[in-house]
Amino acid sequence: VPDQDERAAELSREQNEKTIRSTQTALRNFREFLISKYPSETREIYVIPCKELDAYLASFFVDARQKDGSEYEPNSLANYQCGLERYLKEHRYGYSITRDKEFKRSQEALKQKQIELRCKGKGNKPHKSMKLTFADELILRKSLVWLNNTKAFGHCTGFHGSTLKWGDIRLRVTETGLEYLEWMGPDNGDVNAKSKRGGTDSRVYATQHSPQTCPVQDYKEYAQRRPPAMRYEDAPFYLSIKPVVNLAALHWYNCQALGKNKLAKMVKTMCEKGNIPGRKTN
Repeated sequence: VPDQDERAAELSREQNEKTIRSTQTALRNFREFLISKYPSETREIYVIPCKELDAYLASFFVDARQKDGSEYEPNSLANYQCGLERYLKEHRYGYSITRDKEFKRSQEALKQKQIELRCKGKGNKPHKSMKLTFADELILRKSLVWLNNTKAFGHCTGFHGSTLKWGDIRLRVTETGLEYLEWMGPDNGDVNAKSKRGGTDSRVYATQHSPQTCPVQDYKEYAQRRPPAMRYEDAPFYLSIKPVVNLAALHWYNCQALGKNKLAKMVKTMCEKGNIPGRKTN
């Protein structure tokens, strides 16, 4: 039928135009980010080697902000990744930034950032009428500390969530009064890792301009809610939650380590509580 064919053609054109605009927006925002953070990088992105481009993308997904300084929505970051994928494919780039292992770093950065944003209330939640219980909040609070630790210290030699001790991460203050967390865990005899001890690779600093997303504030809140008996250096870092607890209680956690199975399912739990669709793993 001619009318149906014309309508189908019109819808196809509209969809193509929408896809083109989406690709252009992703490319423009990524280029603006590169100019602001890496001003010496002037190459077209389709000629940048995969290792360098992967690092740029990981930085973009973690640090990029909108023009008003606010963070992007989780879905926006995923759309940007898809838009850049289309652009690179058009220019016959040799890798897929969404699938290939050469871009694992940026893929993980995007996944972790989406989880972080969802935990902090960003994104369109499909079940708005389903309010989080206080128990859910506790799970997300602890999950956020786990996420902060993994992002900041996951690259450090000897970092293992299931064996992490309270003394492995220390709260410190610089000479100028800026608080930071420092990885003090075992180096497992790695000479290169030892040389990094005390360097910026083993530290994460407070974000004073954004206390709601500050890893140091999350750590201090978690420390305050731990039982005093579990604040010694060799105590397990992650503790199980008390079965019955309320906001008035000073301590929200047991004197018992979080089980390995629950720790292994941390990302899945965060996604379920934060209404993030899709299959996610640690």
